[in-house]
Amino acid sequence: MGKRDNRTVIAATVATMFILFLAIGYMSIGPQEEVPGYPHNDSLRDSPSPIRGLNSFGNIMVLEHLPNGSVVRFTENVLAFPGPGNNSTASGKMYLINWTEGLGITPPCTIQGGAAILENNVTAEGFHDLSLCIANSSEIGLTYAGCLRKERASFKTELPPGRVSMATYAVPTSSATWDRWDHVYCGRVIDYQSVCGHPELWLKNLTSPCHNSLDEVLKALKGKIESRGFEEIGSERTGGQMFERVEVKLYRRDNEYLYVELAKVEEMDLVRVLMIMGDEKVVKAYAEAFTAVEGNGSGES
Repeated sequence: MGKRDNRTVIAATVATMFILFLAIGYMSIGPQEEVPGYPHNDSLRDSPSPIRGLNSFGNIMVLEHLPNGSVVRFTENVLAFPGPGNNSTASGKMYLINWTEGLGITPPCTIQGGAAILENNVTAEGFHDLSLCIANSSEIGLTYAGCLRKERASFKTELPPGRVSMATYAVPTSSATWDRWDHVYCGRVIDYQSVCGHPELWLKNLTSPCHNSLDEVLKALKGKIESRGFEEIGSERTGGQMFERVEVKLYRRDNEYLYVELAKVEEMDLVRVLMIMGDEKVVKAYAEAFTAVEGNGSGES
């Protein structure tokens, strides 16, 4: 993968834009709009997590309770929508569909996450926001006031038009106790023009019935993906900001590319999984925009 030299650092403005866009959301009841080129399947609405939850695609917000009484919170927000001036609903849509479950390639034992199909018919803007907070109490919620140590990074990237399938998941690597904040979308089809608001759903003191190491998740995904006819064509092991270890795999099936990235979060028993599928140009652009790989862009802490 190439370097994200074109990514520009953004600070408070990005946080504001995230809050605004993350008000666009999950419709609890109602007919599902058919996704072009994708079979309708109501079962795909459900989260694959053993701790059942919403399709919280693009929003990982989890907190781990440590044995010494302190907590570590990791958040990651992934967002891509039509660039400035593209105000028509024809510019693009996002469909909240668990396509990884439909393909049978969902990571094992997720505690949060989701998947979506993004159709941007014009040049899009990608926003990637990450944070890590260590505190003495989980009652800090999603604020930073009580952080004894914090890291933050925000990035903005220009993305090419095209259709891409994306998924983000969090997988525990130990039998810890967790809090999580599920983002509540207002609809399963997002046209980027609607605005509505729901607060994040805060679930406290969750325990997962299973956990997997990064290597176990990597092995499980490799088996599932290759059984679907994908061939591995590239791999990389490296590190990243807020991540101890990052494993990258690139697969291909005919003209379809699948990017898989597993990142072990610093100070936490947690692996973040990023999956991107589509044609080569779009997949590589989105991978460079949202990767955890060190050096692919710069951030502000």
